[in-house]
Amino acid sequence: EIEGSYAAQISVEDTEDPNQNAYIGLSFDIWKDFDLDVRANWNRVGRPEPSDDGTTPEKDDLRIDVGLSWSF
Repeated sequence: EIEGSYAAQISVEDTEDPNQNAYIGLSFDIWKDFDLDVRANWNRVGRPEPSDDGTTPEKDDLRIDVGLSWSF
């Protein structure tokens, strides 16, 4: 199985750097009632706010999750 989505938040005042999110998930039947799930989630903040110490976080963040599920 495969699933995915994409979303963007675009403001009227600033169309150059929108916040974005993309997601894709894959599920594989491994053996009998066991499944392997792999999911990737990408977030992008168009204009990240600087921290109190003056550092600015990265715009992009990628998270990959891997899981094993058992249906009974």
